Amino acid sequence: MLERAIADGDFQPGSKIPTEKEIGETFMVSRITSAKAVDYLYNKNLIYRKQGKGTFVAQPLISDFSGSASFTEDMLKRGLKPSSKLIQLKKITHIEDVVEKKLKIPKNKEYYKLVRIRYANNNPMVVEYCYLPVNLYPDLSIEMFEESYLYEIIRNHYGYNPTWAEAIIEAAMGSKDEERMLDLDSKIPVLVVYRVTSDEKYRPLEYVHSVHRSDRFSFSSGRSKLVGPNRQGV
Repeated sequence: MLERAIADGDFQPGSKIPTEKEIGETFMVSRITSAKAVDYLYNKNLIYRKQGKGTFVAQPLISDFSGSASFTEDMLKRGLKPSSKLIQLKKITHIEDVVEKKLKIPKNKEYYKLVRIRYANNNPMVVEYCYLPVNLYPDLSIEMFEESYLYEIIRNHYGYNPTWAEAIIEAAMGSKDEERMLDLDSKIPVLVVYRVTSDEKYRPLEYVHSVHRSDRFSFSSGRSKLVGPNRQGV
């Protein structure tokens, strides 16, 4: 009944739910049953706890997340309002070793490093570090992002067509800065996505290292065919 009330909007995201004692009195069940009901909601990521303050309704989980799509376009398809806060845009010649290794980024090239916080319905969801080859995007500026999102700029201003994407997704703990930007509890892990996006000719257009709230996203790999054992039975 509590789960249905959350789904129906009787309890809005961020609102406090009744205590276990209040739940027991309302539904005439034991304190143990009330505690199990709250644990059930918590394990389904429908609620979250704040020490000393109570239990609150969580934002809806974004399911079937693959890490391969444009954040803005993915949120629009889900009926959510995307927005971004631009933290940094600068030219660099050295990329973090972990990003270079995961994405196999060519060395000795000049890149723009674009750092943004991505929001859905004004809630911080992702910290995104995007690396863009300078030779593909001359004169890229902060002003371009005031009226357009990145893929619009890539398509409309520079004439490239993002077509292919490959992503690696890992679980990790966020940095202190990332926890602060995402308003995330330090005990909650994050989903780290490393992605390469290419055009129709497989020319890399962007390299992305993004940190997602794991309490807001669930991962789906889709349906795939499993290959049977080889002749040796391995």
